[in-house]
Amino acid sequence: ESARLVANAIIYFNSKVLSNLLDSFEEQRNDRYQETVKRASPVAWENINFRGTYTFAPTGELPKLEDLMAPIEGYRPRNES
Repeated sequence: ESARLVANAIIYFNSKVLSNLLDSFEEQRNDRYQETVKRASPVAWENINFRGTYTFAPTGELPKLEDLMAPIEGYRPRNES
């Protein structure tokens, strides 16, 4: 059952990233990037590193999704006005 939990967490994370990207590209009216995001699957695993050691001990504040997404080409955080 832990594998199912990890899979669901990854799918949720990928869905949130794709949703934020689509919002950003729609706001910018960037049709090319919108179409790319619409074809992407939240079930993809290429962006996840399954090798290595992970520590899940509380070490402080979690990173903000906006900060993790900042390096993505063409991405701009959505204006919340």
